[in-house]
Amino acid sequence: MVQRKFQYILMGAGLTLVVVLGTLAILLLPAQASNTIGVRTNEQSAATRLVVEQPTADVVSGNEHVEVIYTATDVEVAQPVVVNVEEQPVSTDLGTVENPVTDVTKIIAQVQALGEIYQANVLGKSGWFYHRYEDYIPVEFLSNTGEIDGIPIAELHPDDTMIRQQWLLIDASGQSSQKVGYATDQEGIIRGRWAVTSGMWVNLHMIGASPDAIREAPPRLDRVTYVEDLIGILEAVQKDPLLSATAWQEDNVYILVLKARYEPPMTFVNINHAIFEGAQSIYTFDLNSGAIQQTEHLLQNVDGNFIIGERLTYLEQGYVNELPPTAAQIMNEATTLAGDAE
Repeated sequence: MVQRKFQYILMGAGLTLVVVLGTLAILLLPAQASNTIGVRTNEQSAATRLVVEQPTADVVSGNEHVEVIYTATDVEVAQPVVVNVEEQPVSTDLGTVENPVTDVTKIIAQVQALGEIYQANVLGKSGWFYHRYEDYIPVEFLSNTGEIDGIPIAELHPDDTMIRQQWLLIDASGQSSQKVGYATDQEGIIRGRWAVTSGMWVNLHMIGASPDAIREAPPRLDRVTYVEDLIGILEAVQKDPLLSATAWQEDNVYILVLKARYEPPMTFVNINHAIFEGAQSIYTFDLNSGAIQQTEHLLQNVDGNFIIGERLTYLEQGYVNELPPTAAQIMNEATTLAGDAE
């Protein structure tokens, strides 16, 4: 039996792609991690709407003049005008929950089609790309010591559910060069602040507590599109007998389930008294916009029961003309710290 460390990097490594990369790092290919964990940026079904070239305001986050790409319809924000967009052809036979598609080649084609719809509406622009999402992670899984670098976990992650907001400075191809974000608890108190600037990762909440609070940023930051990474995972599924994929349509969404068997079974030091034989990740796509609405990552114990490791609910995405004051302040502080660290 293999023991792994089920931990998160508390750097606010935000993404729209956390949904994809989280699957590899947390579930399908769990890797050894240091005993230092921090808050990672990193979905409940929420219908999304696709909107292009329509300025509106986000009364929740404080952004003004947001060009919304999509917003969850059950979120209390100013309602944008929905416009028609050119949709790519999608398969008419997407399977059902009773008879799902298991042919990975067909699933890849459908994900590719959905990705093309989404990319047509987010690429070709440049500027600050904003996204807000609900991140559910059981607090008990974040640390097996009750603290992170000497800081009580309750100070950094007091609730199972946090709201994360992030802004990525991207070019027309969707590549990011800078980012800034913060996490709030259920009371609206900021519990984590982070930025990538001047080629450095800066975790402002861990300054003075962790030697990794300021470190060199990875060469590739987050992208605003998901298709390349997710198709890469599906191609790996085709080659590995321990991995499988199924997909089907429910109403106006497309659901993709990736499963992994652990041979031999494994344990995680942050989850006591449990042996796991597998895991699965569930992706929910809006068929109209191609946007990912929700991801859910689960572990399966040897009794066949599943526990949720993380659930992401995407609430809003769009372009903003400039950073709002809180994000701008975080970026300014991080830039100063990054410069001092050089």
